[in-house]
Amino acid sequence: MAQMPAGGGVTQQCIFHIPRNTMFIADWLRVNTLKQTGADPVVTVRGWVYSPINNGNQEVYKVDIDTAVTNNISEEPPLSFPIAGPAVFWLEATTDKADTIVNGRFSGNLFQDVDA
Repeated sequence: MAQMPAGGGVTQQCIFHIPRNTMFIADWLRVNTLKQTGADPVVTVRGWVYSPINNGNQEVYKVDIDTAVTNNISEEPPLSFPIAGPAVFWLEATTDKADTIVNGRFSGNLFQDVDA
C-alpha cells in the first residue's frame, strides 16, 4: 500500500479505508512537523481520496506549513467533507528539506447503511 519514490525517505501511512455503503465525514485534522537540522523546511500536506469505482484520485485538502513560522496545524473545517464508500482517504506529506519528520492524524464519523 505504501510507495517510496527513488530518492525518497521513510514512509509510514496515515490512511483510512471507507467501506461500501458507508459515509465518512472528516471533521478534524492535525499535522505536526519536526526539523532535525537547522534548516526551516516547507512541508506540503495533501489529503487524497481514491475511488475504486472510477479508479481515480482526487485531492480534497492541501496546506503548506512554513516551519520557520509554525510546526503545528490543527483544523476543524467549518464544513466537514463527506467521503462515500467504497473509498480510501489518506494524507501525503512532501518537504523541500531532508531530515524532516511529519506526524499526521485525522478523525471523523463513519455512518453505516448509506445508499451508494
